[in-house]
Amino acid sequence: MRQQTPLSVVATIKFGEHENLKQLLKDIGDNVETDTRFNFKATTTYFGRLVVLDNDPHFLPLLLFESQFDGSVDNFLDELLRGSTGLDQVFGKCQGYPPGGAADVKAFKKWIGKHTVPVMTYYAAYKPLTLAEAKSNLALRQTVRTELLDKLDAKGELARMSPQQVRAAIQKFVSERKLPVGKASMPFLNFADKLTIRTPPPAGSPVPKDRGWREYLALYAKVNMLGTFGNWLLYTFLPWLVGLILMPFLWVLHKKEKADAETYVPPPPVQSMRLNKEFFNVENKLNKNQMTHHVLVKDGWFRHTTLRVVLWGIDKLSRVGLTAGRLTDVATVHFARWIYTDGGKRLLFTSNFDGPWSAYVGDFVDRTSEYLTGIWSNTNNFPKTRSLIFEGAQDIDGFGWFLRINQLPTEVWYAAFRSETVVTIVSTTQICQDMDTNIEGERLAAWLRRF
Repeated sequence: MRQQTPLSVVATIKFGEHENLKQLLKDIGDNVETDTRFNFKATTTYFGRLVVLDNDPHFLPLLLFESQFDGSVDNFLDELLRGSTGLDQVFGKCQGYPPGGAADVKAFKKWIGKHTVPVMTYYAAYKPLTLAEAKSNLALRQTVRTELLDKLDAKGELARMSPQQVRAAIQKFVSERKLPVGKASMPFLNFADKLTIRTPPPAGSPVPKDRGWREYLALYAKVNMLGTFGNWLLYTFLPWLVGLILMPFLWVLHKKEKADAETYVPPPPVQSMRLNKEFFNVENKLNKNQMTHHVLVKDGWFRHTTLRVVLWGIDKLSRVGLTAGRLTDVATVHFARWIYTDGGKRLLFTSNFDGPWSAYVGDFVDRTSEYLTGIWSNTNNFPKTRSLIFEGAQDIDGFGWFLRINQLPTEVWYAAFRSETVVTIVSTTQICQDMDTNIEGERLAAWLRRF
């Protein structure tokens, strides 16, 4: 399965250039669609950003350049070099930038490679798609709706047609107009996905409603004829065995969580309101938003090791599961990633999501709190946590404060999809993949609803 390529570049800003770079990036960000100094639009970038990371005076200010795109890093950089006129203005304010600048392509790419930071955990909502396929699918859906279905509806014909007749009319329209039909396939829930889902998907999700992970384990045991002994192994012996292995870890973890709880200070309401107002002024320019979050990892090998193991596990899960346009139970996240900065001392989280920040945080709390608590409980200023994954993010006031106080305003943010949501992108892909297949009944009804 194809996956978009994530690139994260982190470079130290030269002494005396911090404020100059922030102002330059703000100027670019104010006209990100038309400013060619840093032209994301000339590339296959889905979402991209440039951010000055300066929220902790104990560290030197850093520049973050981030993108997710189709193809190789080398080809992406070629596109960026051809389409951008101000790369030297931006990267020239960072330490070690080659004297020849972007004109010396080999040196430029070497500098980018040297400052590329490995992505620890990466999530992409629509892995099999290219940007061109996604846009083509969206255009097909829009054309069918406006030029066929709406006209049939205006004449009163649509209501008199059977589902099979509507589908045949759509297929004929697409064939006659020779509209390009994307070949990418957007899978439905697989077994790994189902293990992560505890509640039905949100209204409007393109993913069919299904059962939670316990029911799937029971079904797995039944299908594979594990019988009574198999069920005993699955539900009784294995949990005890895992618990015995993890006992020393949990004992140390309990002591550390108890010490953290004694020093945790709840968020002051006035400060929370001020921070929210400050960020609301720069959010909601589109029907989607982004987050750049940078926080210090707790001291000690235990916390650092635990964090790396959790990030590794979630990354593996995102590769084999999370394939149906949803991050566990959340169907609004386009892309998300965690990386380390400052030699592993700080953890950086960036994401691109549909809707307002408040709804995004609400989805976090209601649907993915264990995953996020497992990660961020190993960082400073996080709410009181129990057994690594419990409580923590469920403290909505404390969690909201934690997010805001470590969040940075993003100077440059580019979105190739200005209004399209994850649900829309996944739905249009599933329209195209079933355009010429034999579907009946509820599957046909679901296919028509995606228009």
